[in-house]
Amino acid sequence: MPLSLLPSPALERAFACYKRLDQHVAAGGFGLILSHQVVNSALTIEQAVEAALLQLHPKLVAGAGLEALSFCSAGHPLVLVVEDINKSGQLAAKLLKWSSIGKASGRSDDTSGERPDRGRWRLLCPIWPEIVASLDDTTRKQIQSLAVVGAALTMQEGREAVQRRARVKGLFLSDLDADGVSEALGHDPLLIALHEPGDQPQPERVIEQFINASVARLAIKIGEYTSSDYRAALRSMAGAMMSHRDLGPSWPDLLSWVPDDSDNSAMLRHLVHQGEIIRLSGPATKENLAFRHDRIGKSDDINALS
Repeated sequence: MPLSLLPSPALERAFACYKRLDQHVAAGGFGLILSHQVVNSALTIEQAVEAALLQLHPKLVAGAGLEALSFCSAGHPLVLVVEDINKSGQLAAKLLKWSSIGKASGRSDDTSGERPDRGRWRLLCPIWPEIVASLDDTTRKQIQSLAVVGAALTMQEGREAVQRRARVKGLFLSDLDADGVSEALGHDPLLIALHEPGDQPQPERVIEQFINASVARLAIKIGEYTSSDYRAALRSMAGAMMSHRDLGPSWPDLLSWVPDDSDNSAMLRHLVHQGEIIRLSGPATKENLAFRHDRIGKSDDINALS
């Protein structure tokens, strides 16, 4: 039951995990996405699987997690992709413990001493290098021995990504032009994905330009507020988050921080429903603000909102 972790650029980490899951399911396998809340509350992998299944089908009977694992085998394992655990190294240590367990009470006829479900599931989990570095020496070495490190994009990969992005917009870029754009953006997959094809590549302004284009689209779609109005709402939100030193507040907390203005709240709701810049994550009882991408929400980049 190897624990595959990908300490690489954030966009690549998540995409690699979801792509592997999609390929596995498309080939006839079974797979689930586990939220970090599920991992945090579960004591065993069986409990985590059951909790995820109950979120999809609340009427399932107790023991559904163990039953689901019984349909899988080492040759056709249940692939589990764990969502963002990068707020806490404790979750990484828990996942490692689940992956490392080799003995349990098991069946009386199991002479090997291994868990009956051993080999029936695989964990894929993106993780930041700084989270790995924060763990104790033993845990860090164990994780590193299981990690799949995603290297930065090569020049050819960056060129192909730029050209593919351009084709989506109906543009053609030669290899030479695409190389220039990719190099200017540091062969960074996030910046390539956010960069508007045809524009001058300016790494320090890519996120700002993305936000400007997003609020412009929203203003046209809703037809109630202007692009400048939405930018003002985002500036108010960013200022409140910085002053409270919390970049992932709960939705009620955020609304209590921003000015008591119905227009402001309405615009933030529009932005959340659009989901291009900000969104809500977690169960309805505890929704937290999240950015479209973790790097857009970092303090270094939040200045793009102001």
